[in-house]
Amino acid sequence: MTYLRAAFFSLAANCLLLTGCGGGGDAGTAAAPSVGPTEYCVLGASVPPAVTAVLPPGFTEASLSAATSTRFAGSGLCASCHRADTTVSPPSNFDALTGEQVDPVADWSGSMMANAARDPYFLAVVSAESAANPVHAGAIEGKCLTCHAPMASYEAKVAGMPFTLADLHASDLGKDGVSCTLCHRIEPDTLGTEASYSGNFLIGNETGSARKIYGPYTTVAPNPMINQVAFTPVHGAHIRESKLCASCHTLTTEAIDPATQAFTGQLFPEQMPYKEWLASSFSTTRSCQSCHMPVADGPVRLSNQGPNRTQSPFSKHHFSGGNSFMLTMLKQDREGTNSLGLVADLSALDASIVRSRNNLTQNTAHLSANPCRVDTLLTVPVTITNLTGHKFPTSYPSRRSWLHVKVEDGTGNLVFESGNFDSSGEIVGLDVGYEPHYDTINQSGQVQVYETVMKDVHAQLTYRLMYAADYLKDNRLLPAGMSPGETDRDIRVVGIGTDANFIGGSDKVTYSVNTTGRTGPFTVSVELLYQSVPPRHVTALDPYPTSQITRFKDMYAAADKAPERVASLTLSVP
Repeated sequence: MTYLRAAFFSLAANCLLLTGCGGGGDAGTAAAPSVGPTEYCVLGASVPPAVTAVLPPGFTEASLSAATSTRFAGSGLCASCHRADTTVSPPSNFDALTGEQVDPVADWSGSMMANAARDPYFLAVVSAESAANPVHAGAIEGKCLTCHAPMASYEAKVAGMPFTLADLHASDLGKDGVSCTLCHRIEPDTLGTEASYSGNFLIGNETGSARKIYGPYTTVAPNPMINQVAFTPVHGAHIRESKLCASCHTLTTEAIDPATQAFTGQLFPEQMPYKEWLASSFSTTRSCQSCHMPVADGPVRLSNQGPNRTQSPFSKHHFSGGNSFMLTMLKQDREGTNSLGLVADLSALDASIVRSRNNLTQNTAHLSANPCRVDTLLTVPVTITNLTGHKFPTSYPSRRSWLHVKVEDGTGNLVFESGNFDSSGEIVGLDVGYEPHYDTINQSGQVQVYETVMKDVHAQLTYRLMYAADYLKDNRLLPAGMSPGETDRDIRVVGIGTDANFIGGSDKVTYSVNTTGRTGPFTVSVELLYQSVPPRHVTALDPYPTSQITRFKDMYAAADKAPERVASLTLSVP
């Protein structure tokens, strides 16, 4: 366990205010009757400070891809000018106000965007889907690589050629992942419409230096880029808009019938963060970029070539999400055999890991609780507030979050625990199929898990993405402003029953603990935990011993599988 994880785990992630039994100030919730001496007010620990992510000047860019094609160029060519450079005046790619290095290629290189085509779990899953459905292997791999290796995939599509995992292995352009000239070359025409979803973005057909590359600024000097890499920079307002991200982060797959191996025509909403955002109150106030590409404090000189002017605002190319588990796995591979052929510096991967964990602990969710003990019954209402502009967790259906609640008596003996985890990262007491959604919990074997559970066309639980036709359960935390009664099949809630405490922006779960024979004060601890690759999804790969799966499982076996802590609080109850 790294010192960063230990530091995060040692701090509480919420501010807690207790004002009497059971109330907690929740709108629409009646306060319980006063019980005299058990009424109290406690201030919990505050949100832990963010840890600084540092990329030192001198980041090595020589190993980045210099591949080119008719429409694209590898990130190494962009890095030749768009890099931190202290030999020019003013220095390029430093925040002029704070001095922070904001090298866009260096920051991007350690992200999951840059490593989308090298992600070992992605490669393992795609190979498993192909092995399970060999007659459709080409279609499956082509679909997945459309967004994970988009530059090479797009060129192949235009040429009328397939693009498979075997092709990716030989393609430097493909292995450059979601790279600079992919996002900056997408045309605005169909963005935000169904026509652009599932990787159906459009790239201009210009050739040579007539190729447009879009940026957010209206005043630019085009000649340096034309001369260096034969692209013409032009203003494109869409580069700052969520609909740009929507082209890949609104994805449907067509369900295959596991009995017949035939495509069924039924579309499965594999990930829908853009639609979730549209249904939230964030859609009128914040874009995807405003969270995942935070703006620098001051102006930035973007290139070490051409005029020495600065531009503002500048969006830092962090692309931080919550997948610190996979980023750590990438770092360990880079330090060891580098079986994935990673090109990012260790410093870039370290910085991305820090940013991901900061994002989880600072920007994802808050907890609050208002416990009350009356005689032998300890009641702990726990409210989880989603701070993100989409469901949490969102994107690929393996991801889950859950509550770990523990109560100890005055002598430190365990009274109650729900949601603990073992050394494999599995939740203790998890139901064999899947855990139902709860409004109240009074047994240790009950665990509140926020997740999606896929089902096939026969309504049977499945871990195979290409068999998925719909969800048996989708109780992921809604963003603020999104109604639990949403009727859009792609983003609707599934399996919460009549829980009136599950609302847009939050959920409240009430724990009831019998303290008969125990003496206080009772220590109540609550954690919200997160996992991007749960053990059951890894076990589901077992029937398919492909080389990609063997490599991933070796890496997974060596990984720290403890979940990430998103938020926590600890309090004492008389």
